[in-house]
Amino acid sequence: MDEDYFDSLPPFRYQVEDTEKYAPGGFHPVDIGDVISSGERDYEVIHKLGHGGFATVWLVRSGAQLTTYNALKILIADSADYNDPELAIFEHLKKFAGAGHPNVMDLQDSFKISGPNGEHQCLVLPLLGPGLEFMKASAAISTAVRRDICRQVASATAFLHQHGICHGDITPYNVVFELPDI
Repeated sequence: MDEDYFDSLPPFRYQVEDTEKYAPGGFHPVDIGDVISSGERDYEVIHKLGHGGFATVWLVRSGAQLTTYNALKILIADSADYNDPELAIFEHLKKFAGAGHPNVMDLQDSFKISGPNGEHQCLVLPLLGPGLEFMKASAAISTAVRRDICRQVASATAFLHQHGICHGDITPYNVVFELPDI
């Protein structure tokens, strides 16, 4: 990897989720180094990737022989109250779209965990990033790359529509790129 790659990245900005949401029905408390088990596989928490109003997302490592890195999304305990469709959409795509699409991420694993704030749905997703918003802020994107991004987003959107799914939230934050091998 080119040494200038990391020098060209903008500084990290640390954002903390609303700590008052660490209450019954809210976020599941997680510490770096925690091991979260699906029952079949263990996921060791390495770093926080982000948060939203309904979930926190963590960089996790799994596997004894061959280490794999994923994003572990832990939904708030009250996620059933706002009817989060994400798991149902992933299951629908797996059932009806088979192998999927190269520009639509696949669910790697899903399971529930119990904690002091309730029962939380967990989604294990491929490790992706940065998002288009980050790319816009970090460097100029050539016209050819912009066209390729638009083509891939349109292709992914058409794939979802063919399978009865409307994304409804295509923003620069939700268009992400694969990370280069580091």
